[in-house]
Amino acid sequence: MGDGSMTQVQNRPPASSPDLKGVTPVDTAELVMQRFHLVSRRRANWLRNLWSQEGDTGAERLITHAEIDTLLDNRDTLESELRWAAAEFIEQVLELQDIESRLDSDSASRFARLTAVFGLSPHERDLLEACYAVSSQPKLSRVVAYLQDHAGKAHLTAGLVARLYGHRRSVSFESSTIAKWQLVRQEMTEPGQEHALVIDEWIAGWLSGDDHLDPSLSPAASRVQGGTVPESWPLADVTGLIRSSLTSIPSVPVRINISGRDGGGRSTFAAEIAARLDMPAVAIASDRIPDNAWIRFCVRANRFAMLSGSALVWKGERLVNRPWPDQTHLPLQFVVSAPGQTLPPVSGVADHIVELPVPDVEDRKALWRTLIPESQSWPAPDLVQLVQRHNNWPGDIAGTALHMPASVEEASAVVRRIGRDRLGSLAKRVETPFRFSDLVIHNSLLTAVEDIIFEARERPAFWEKPEARRLFPLGRGLLSLFSGPSGTGKTMATQVIANELGMDLYRVNLSSVVSKWVGESSKNLEQVLSAAAHMDIVLLFDEADALFGKRTEVNDAHDRFANTDTNYLLQAIEDYEGIAILASNKKSEIDHAFIRRLRHVLEFREPDAAQRYEIWSRVIGELAGEDHVRSVETGLQRLAHSVEATGAQIKYAVLSGIFLARRQRRKISVADLATGLDRELMKSGRSLSENVKQRLVHGE
Repeated sequence: MGDGSMTQVQNRPPASSPDLKGVTPVDTAELVMQRFHLVSRRRANWLRNLWSQEGDTGAERLITHAEIDTLLDNRDTLESELRWAAAEFIEQVLELQDIESRLDSDSASRFARLTAVFGLSPHERDLLEACYAVSSQPKLSRVVAYLQDHAGKAHLTAGLVARLYGHRRSVSFESSTIAKWQLVRQEMTEPGQEHALVIDEWIAGWLSGDDHLDPSLSPAASRVQGGTVPESWPLADVTGLIRSSLTSIPSVPVRINISGRDGGGRSTFAAEIAARLDMPAVAIASDRIPDNAWIRFCVRANRFAMLSGSALVWKGERLVNRPWPDQTHLPLQFVVSAPGQTLPPVSGVADHIVELPVPDVEDRKALWRTLIPESQSWPAPDLVQLVQRHNNWPGDIAGTALHMPASVEEASAVVRRIGRDRLGSLAKRVETPFRFSDLVIHNSLLTAVEDIIFEARERPAFWEKPEARRLFPLGRGLLSLFSGPSGTGKTMATQVIANELGMDLYRVNLSSVVSKWVGESSKNLEQVLSAAAHMDIVLLFDEADALFGKRTEVNDAHDRFANTDTNYLLQAIEDYEGIAILASNKKSEIDHAFIRRLRHVLEFREPDAAQRYEIWSRVIGELAGEDHVRSVETGLQRLAHSVEATGAQIKYAVLSGIFLARRQRRKISVADLATGLDRELMKSGRSLSENVKQRLVHGE
C-alpha cells in the first residue's frame, strides 16, 4: 500500500462517491482488520529476527553490544524487512497482497466513500485504517506497545503506521486532510515523545455502519422532516433550480437563503426540497453554539453532511456576525433567515434568496385540512372565519395540530397561545374581557368602532387582491388614533375590538421602547413591529404622543438627530401592516403628517348625563346585583345629572362604595357611592362639598 511495499501498489486512486443504500461495511471492515493483523505480524516477526541476532531470549533486556551494532549498522530498514518477509513468510505475503488488492478495488464501502469524499492520500487512508483497527479491537494496543518495544507506548503514532504500511516517511499530521476534517486526532503523551493518534469516535462508528447523528453536534443539530407547504410557495421552482446547478458540468454548490417569519415553516420548506432531491435534512441552531466552538462545530457539521449526503439547514440570529466557513465541498445548504437578513458571500457557491410570502386564505384553508384532518368536519363557515381571522403560517398550524383541537374555538385558543411572549419585555398582553355591548359611548363612536371591527375582519381577503396591493404598496395597516381625556373608554374600546376579533391585545411598554439615546427608540420600535407583523394581535400604543410627537425646529445637531428618529418612527408605524391603536390624551402633540395617514381617528368625549346613568347602573348591577340598582335608582339619577365624571371614575367610585358597604355589612347606599365618587374626583383636583353630598344623598 505504501511506497516500496511488497504488494507493489504505489498509489491507490480515490474511489468515486458511491450510493450507500443497502451497502454494509462489514466485509471491508473485516479486510481492514485482517490487513492490520498481517502487517503487525510481519513487523513482529522481523523484530524477533533482529532480537534473536542480538541474543535476546525475551526476558528483560539490557542494552547489549549486538543491539548497538544493529542500530549503528542500520539493519532495521523497511527494504530489509520486506525482503526478509518475502523469503520467510511467502503465504502471509500472498494473503496480504490479496487483501490489499480487494481493498484497492472497493468502491462501494464506507471506507471507499470516506476516501473519495475527503480525497485522502494512500498514506492517510492507511493511517485511518490502522486507527480504526485499534479502536475496534482495544486489545491490539498491547500489540502496538510490543511493536514499539515499550510497554508505555500502547498507542499508534504516525511513525509506526508509516513503517507498518510500508511508507518511507510518516505523514505530516498537522497539514493532513484527516487532521483538517478531524477524522483522527492527536493526543499528548510523554514530553518529547511522538503524539498518539486516535480515530474520532463518530467516524469509527459510521465506518462500522452506525447512522446516528454525531453526538458532538448536540444540542444544536437535529433532523428535520419535510412536510406540507403552501401551494403558493415556489417549491417546484427552487427544487428545479437546485437540480440544474447540481447536475451541471461542472456542478455548482448551492446555498439557498429562505427568508420569512420565525417559526413560519422555513425549515420544513427546506427539508421538503431536500427530500425531493433524495437528501436528508439536518437543522443547525447556530445560536446554541458558543463562539469559541464555532469553527470546530462547522467542521464537524460539514463532515457529517458530506458523509451522510445530508443538506444542512442553518438558522439563528448570530449567523450574520460569524465567520462563514468554506463550504464549496457541500452540494446544498440552506439558511433560514428573517426578512432583510443576509450573509456574506462564499466564493464558488451560488447564492439564491427565496422570500416566503404569508400563505393566502386558500393556502391556509388547505393547510388546516391537511395538517388537522379533524377540521374537515368542522362547520364550513366557522373554518372560513378561523382562516380569515388568523394569518397563520404553516408552522403555526403544525404547532396547533400537536394540541389536537376538537373545535374551531379550541383551535383559535391554541393559535393565540402559541403566538404569545414573542414580544418579550417590549409589550405586555392585556386581558380583553369586554364585549361590544359593554361600551357606553356616543353613537357616532359606536359606529366607528364597528367599522374598525368590520375592516379588520375583511382586510385579509381584501389585501390578497393584486389590484389592491398594486394601488396601495404602502399603508395597508389598520392604524387608528383614539384621543380624548383619561377614563373616556379609549382602552376599553381597544379591548372590545381585540375581543370581537378573537385576537390578543398587547400594550407597548413605552418605558422599554422610548430612550433618551438617539436611535434607540426607533430600534426598539422596529423590534416590536417586526415581531408583531407576524402575529395575529392588536397593538396598543398608550400615550402615543410620547412616541409620535411633532418634529421640532432644528437648532442644533441633537434636534436634527431627534427629528431623524421621529421620522423613522413615523415611517415604521406607517409601514406596519397589522392592526394598531394609538391612544393619547394630547392629540395636538402628535405630528399632523402622521395623523393624515391613519385609517381612523376617533375623538372620545366624556359621557353625557344619560350615558353616566347607564354606566352607574351597569357597574352596580354587575358587581352588586340588579336589586341594588333598584334600591338606589333615584340617587343614581341625581349622581348622573349633577356630577360630571368619566366612565373610569364612575367604575372606581362604585368599587369604593361597595367596599364601604361591605365593611358595615349592609347594602350599598347612595351615600357610599357619593363618598366613592368624591375620592375619585380628588385624584384630578376636584371634590364634592358637604352640601353637594347632602343634596346627592337626600335630594334636598
